[in-house]
Amino acid sequence: MVDLEKMHEKDLYPAVETFLKTQKNCLSEYAGSELSLKRGKTSLRADVFGMSNQREKTIYLCEGKKELN
Repeated sequence: MVDLEKMHEKDLYPAVETFLKTQKNCLSEYAGSELSLKRGKTSLRADVFGMSNQREKTIYLCEGKKELN
């Protein structure tokens, strides 16, 4: 069993990428880690991203946060 408390956020990226590719039909060439987008003064960083291969394209942007106790 995996201890999620001891895992770092980046340790989960491969599992999320696999989920996006297999369960959400994201294209392999458009699925990966740490995407940064910037337009003017607005910026966005996604820890893991993917674009689906469906008729209606969907872009998934995932940002992980760890709750501090």
